[in-house]
Amino acid sequence: MVVDPKKYLVLDVETNGLNPAKDDLLSISIYKPDDGEGVRSVSDP
Repeated sequence: MVVDPKKYLVLDVETNGLNPAKDDLLSISIYKPDDGEGVRSVSDP
């Protein structure tokens, strides 16, 4: 299988646990592997 990096984005989601009732979403980032640049990143200070 050949994967063309120009055809996809990587979504990175970071949390401090797996329990949605007590754990928090820390950041969400989108990365384009074809150019090595981050597209957008959102985090809670």
